[in-house]
Amino acid sequence: MNKIASIFTEDWVRKVLAIFFAFVLWFDVQGRIAVDREIKLDVTTLSQQSLGANNFTLRIKSPDGWKLTSPVSGDTISIWLRGSSNELQDFTARQCAASIDVHFDADETQHRIDFSVSPSDLDWLRPGDAQYLLDRVNRAQPLQELTFERVTEAVHVLDALDINVVGSPATTHLVDISNTRFVNHSQVNLSGPKFAMDRLLIDLANAGDKQASGLLSPLQAVSTTRQDIHSRLHLADEWRKAGIRMNPPQIDVSVPVRLAQTASHVWLPNANELQILDASDNAGQWQVLPWEPTQWIAEMPEVSATDVTLNAQWVRDHIIFVLSMNSLSIDSLDKSSLKVQAILSGFDSESELLYFQKNLHVRALQPEDAMVSVIRIQ
Repeated sequence: MNKIASIFTEDWVRKVLAIFFAFVLWFDVQGRIAVDREIKLDVTTLSQQSLGANNFTLRIKSPDGWKLTSPVSGDTISIWLRGSSNELQDFTARQCAASIDVHFDADETQHRIDFSVSPSDLDWLRPGDAQYLLDRVNRAQPLQELTFERVTEAVHVLDALDINVVGSPATTHLVDISNTRFVNHSQVNLSGPKFAMDRLLIDLANAGDKQASGLLSPLQAVSTTRQDIHSRLHLADEWRKAGIRMNPPQIDVSVPVRLAQTASHVWLPNANELQILDASDNAGQWQVLPWEPTQWIAEMPEVSATDVTLNAQWVRDHIIFVLSMNSLSIDSLDKSSLKVQAILSGFDSESELLYFQKNLHVRALQPEDAMVSVIRIQ
């Protein structure tokens, strides 16, 4: 046991120093051995001024009238470097960024260009160090080409079909998309890569009653929604990611929310139900021509059918049709048209009458059918 202990205790200072220098030498050798390291750069199309000297970014400037479509701004690309750990650590710690201003010739029939590029073609913030670390790489680089598409433009007139509602309002209500009101703009200008624009224009053309166009971001309805929805919408994420831009970038909309089933009743009145209020004595004698009623409707647009029941019996009890000839005078035409009026009656209280006078609307489905002709007979 003593012999084993003596191995660690005898001349321990020199042994510790030997171990220390061995580690130093090992780390030094490791720092000098060349290794491959993958770095990832965030693609951006911002200007150089906006970019500054941000680390791990690749700025790509497209030719005028063209847009980068692969990779797109926001994507990440990989680039391989080869060097010692020390060299790689020093390079990636500061100003590890690059840019490229792309130029090419294309005729009018070309709408897509695949531009060949390698990491060595990029303008690095530290060009000498970058070239040294790139030249030593023996493997294929992931960055091989950049794809550009010609920018096209279109004007789109906004329509209710551009509204896509996500979620549902209160169970008693529905979102009336067909009566959407665009508050500040009636049309938008769209621009972007040709093939993405082609797909968008096809979607806009194919939009129908059962399919929204998908142009705008969704409009949210929640289970407590009972009032009109006022929202500010932008271009749908799908199209923004495809490189399309909309001008103006935001659209204010107002979408009605109404009762899903309102209190209402449609019926055909009996011509004998019409009550005649005679003209004044100085208006002369008049004859009422036969009334040929068509369908009428009693409706309460702001009242749910679950709260009030309108039916044939209710109509018989509370609606009287009156033709008042008090508006006739000696100067009236010998043949005139007067409007049939629906008068409310038969309520148990004044407050109940006032409630229905405020909320109930009674009308002929065809307005002209509410008119009755009268002729002067003396």
